Amino acid sequence: MTASLHPCLPLFAGAALTPFFGKKAGGAVSLLAALAGLLAVAGLPAEAFTAWGLDAAGLTLTFLRVDRLAVLFAWIFTISAAAACLFAFGRQARAERAATLAYAGAALGAVFAGDMVTLYVFWEVMALSAVFVILAGNTPKARGAAYRYALVHLFGGVCLISGMVLVAAKTGSTAFDATALAEGGPGALLILAGFLINASAFPLSAWLADSYPESTATGGVFLSAFTTKTAVYALIRGFPGQEGLIYAGCLMILYGLVYAMLENDLRRLLSYSITNQVGFMLVGVGLGTPQALNGAAALAFCHILYKSLLFMGAGSVIEATGKRNLTELGGLFPAMPLTFFLTTIGAMSLSALPGTCGFVSKPMVLAATADAHLPLVWVFLEAASAGTLVYAGLAIPYFVFFGPRRAAPKMAPPGREAPAAALVGMGIMALLCLGIGVYPAPLFALLPYQSPAFAPFTPARIAAVLELLAFAALFFVLYAPVLRRKGGITLDTDWFYRKGGQALYRIADTALNGLGAYLATLAARTATALDRFTRQGPSRLASLAVGLFSPLLGRDADRLRQEAALAATTWTAPVGITLAAALAGLCLILALVL
Repeated sequence: MTASLHPCLPLFAGAALTPFFGKKAGGAVSLLAALAGLLAVAGLPAEAFTAWGLDAAGLTLTFLRVDRLAVLFAWIFTISAAAACLFAFGRQARAERAATLAYAGAALGAVFAGDMVTLYVFWEVMALSAVFVILAGNTPKARGAAYRYALVHLFGGVCLISGMVLVAAKTGSTAFDATALAEGGPGALLILAGFLINASAFPLSAWLADSYPESTATGGVFLSAFTTKTAVYALIRGFPGQEGLIYAGCLMILYGLVYAMLENDLRRLLSYSITNQVGFMLVGVGLGTPQALNGAAALAFCHILYKSLLFMGAGSVIEATGKRNLTELGGLFPAMPLTFFLTTIGAMSLSALPGTCGFVSKPMVLAATADAHLPLVWVFLEAASAGTLVYAGLAIPYFVFFGPRRAAPKMAPPGREAPAAALVGMGIMALLCLGIGVYPAPLFALLPYQSPAFAPFTPARIAAVLELLAFAALFFVLYAPVLRRKGGITLDTDWFYRKGGQALYRIADTALNGLGAYLATLAARTATALDRFTRQGPSRLASLAVGLFSPLLGRDADRLRQEAALAATTWTAPVGITLAAALAGLCLILALVL
């Protein structure tokens, strides 16, 4: 078992090698690295074990902790990485290929981390790699978004490491499990805050919609899969049953739903949808029952499938048209029928229609909520599920592929679909969405916790879901003109730290520059005074001495005054140096005395 290959190693090796190849060869290297990671996950033994341990500085570091929870997330991370590499085949620059593979590898490293120190290392590598994935967008907006992403996640990393230190000081352990964190006190709360920031919990959630849409069409697919789901994994591992997560999740659901309904930018809409759906997962974690935790894990698994597919579809549309706003799209079905069908499968899965993977995962969380006797939360989740159909299952296909064109998209090239490799990558994710939706047994076999068997295909459940979705569809048909997006941008909570940061910078800049100007003026005046003193001081002292003793000097006074002035002029530099040295010595003596 100790000889098992760590699944993150092939991806890191690919990240190191792929910059040395061109687009096609580099794409092949990336795909092979992702497939090797997938094979490494498949080769892990079925029983739980730990390996790749290291004792350093009194700490026991475990790089490979294998159990059912870690393996579930490792499967979906490697599947999504392979499909994303196929989608991006031959279209990524060298730096982006390396960054995306390192990003996926770091997510796998975090999933298999057996202690908080190892988790923190991979957590920060994941954040740093994501910054470079965003920077690959190579626009001023991408650079600004990457900078803000780095600041937010730096803050999250500070919370994480501060909490880790406090927990280690309190418990004497850096173990990463719920038992250790339950005894961690305030440190555990800081760790929880670090996890919630990566989960895009409100109000520090705007980083997601700010950054993901500014990446390339291929980079957005990778970004949609790893950061928030790694946070969900960490919350399942470390904080199951934390009641506050139920209400934090409900707030995320509402926030994501409202902004997705309002958003005009296609990929920003999908980004808000991530926050919305992660909210369902947090509700499951907060409930903490085996069925709820299985539901959160299953929903995370399926969410990566259909959200990656939706980002692939959105990226294909943006690459083909050069447009990203719903108000600028429409009527694309004749030109991109395959993209339409594949994207619609993702939208239907997100809406949890029967026959898709969303239908067999999201209802697990709803059923666990009902079993926990939380009727208000259950009603809220049901209503939010209907809202998901409105903004995703109906709005995206209609406004992108069938809605009237307000500004005719410029096709590039006209009438052509996405590249063949991209369509194959999308097709794989679409087949998985439908396959799991029809036959969920393989997914259920991977779920980490023992709970009563969940039966998603009961007539009552199917009828209830169809009735709810029919109501949502009727709402969309009746209010489609109202739901049509408008131009402009939606203000989010990042407005406060964007504007606040600019104001703070201006205040600091004004204050520091003013202080600097004052000190520079004071220094210049002091230097002028010292220069004047060293130049004129000796002659004035000599003239003063001659003047004081002139009654005694008599007729020699004028001659001595002239000689003193001449001597002072001749010895100006030595006298100035002497005075400066005397002043420096005096200051040194005062400093030593004080």
